[in-house]
Amino acid sequence: MPVIRANPREPSAGAKLVGVLNAASQYGTGIEGEALIGHSIPFVLLSGDSRERAIVLGVQGAVFGRFLMETVERELISTDWMFAIPLVVWRGRNWYRFRYRHLSSHLGDEYLEDFDAERLDFTRDAFEITVYRSLTPGFSAYAGGDFAVNVDPIGSKRFRVLGGIELTDVASTGAGRFFGGVDVNMYQDDDWKPRVNVQAGVLLLPEQERRLRFVMDMAFGRSIQGEFHPEAETVIMLGLLIEL
Repeated sequence: MPVIRANPREPSAGAKLVGVLNAASQYGTGIEGEALIGHSIPFVLLSGDSRERAIVLGVQGAVFGRFLMETVERELISTDWMFAIPLVVWRGRNWYRFRYRHLSSHLGDEYLEDFDAERLDFTRDAFEITVYRSLTPGFSAYAGGDFAVNVDPIGSKRFRVLGGIELTDVASTGAGRFFGGVDVNMYQDDDWKPRVNVQAGVLLLPEQERRLRFVMDMAFGRSIQGEFHPEAETVIMLGLLIEL
């Protein structure tokens, strides 16, 4: 199943070290860590005899846990949960994804104790459409959006638009291939202010079935953590991810 690498809330597995330059949480600036456990599984081949002409129904799931790294206890700040059912239509190197996606977030117990904070109870159930086009070998662009049929906090607005670019093979060495991307999300209930994630990295062991990705991200705009949904943040992330 296809994923958008520069989107920090697509299914992935690995860990990131997060340098917080502008904080959304009450811990303020400093060093945090994020553990990612997720995967995309093609479930049913509905049509086609090759990936270039296939229609595939799949399932996706992921958990994103953010921790404070500056204490021995490694306090849990928040956890985001994602579950999705994507229908992907492949046409050569292009694809079209129709997806139901559930996203919910929960504050960590330690964070609640440290600040006597109130839970936001962030939840979003949405139907999403994404169109991904390969414009030249190694360069692609995508755009789409979703409409949430269920939102919490009650009264939140329901539309999101997204877009971005991917450079999938900037350069190659014997050990890996360099890539990059820019992902932009804008939410109606944030007056369409962009949340931007810029990513660069290297795909290690590119010829293996299970490959490693070393990535560096810079994200700014609204927080990617659902519990701090209304707040702005700026972070730099270094991560090592595995493509299962």
